[in-house]
Amino acid sequence: MDFEHLTRAELIKITGFSGTAVDGWIRTGCPRRPDGTFRFKEVIRWIVARSKGNSSSPGLERLRLSQAKRSELKASVERGEVAPIVASAKLWESAVQASRSRFLALPHKLAPVVVGLNSTAEIFLHLQTAINECLDALAAPAVIDEIFQKTFPSPPPGRKPARGRPGKAAEITR
Repeated sequence: MDFEHLTRAELIKITGFSGTAVDGWIRTGCPRRPDGTFRFKEVIRWIVARSKGNSSSPGLERLRLSQAKRSELKASVERGEVAPIVASAKLWESAVQASRSRFLALPHKLAPVVVGLNSTAEIFLHLQTAINECLDALAAPAVIDEIFQKTFPSPPPGRKPARGRPGKAAEITR
């Protein structure tokens, strides 16, 4: 076989690529001799150059796009704009557990108080006050930071530990 004058069929056989692939190469500038044959060394150099990013191959474009998206996502995570699903689920689970504990403590806290009350309005007021106190406590920044610190080893994105008081509630930095 003459590697200086390969036919299309010979190029397909040697490279192992399909005829459709070789035809695509021809359309996108694969080097050919004036007589329509191929010089093997030139074709290989051209293929290597394309694989290094010197072409607009659909496969290479998909790879570049995928890499760019992955890099963008990583940067978003580092900036604290997005969080991994597992970490978010773990934080949510901790928040729900804290809420559950506080609400389950309400009957023990309120039973002695409501036993002595005579009117429904008084009972309602005590229940509503206790529930609101529970919800307010759960929404407090110190509680949120405590849950976050139990879930993650480092402070929440955009926050830093309070100065001089490691482990205390974090302050928002802007």
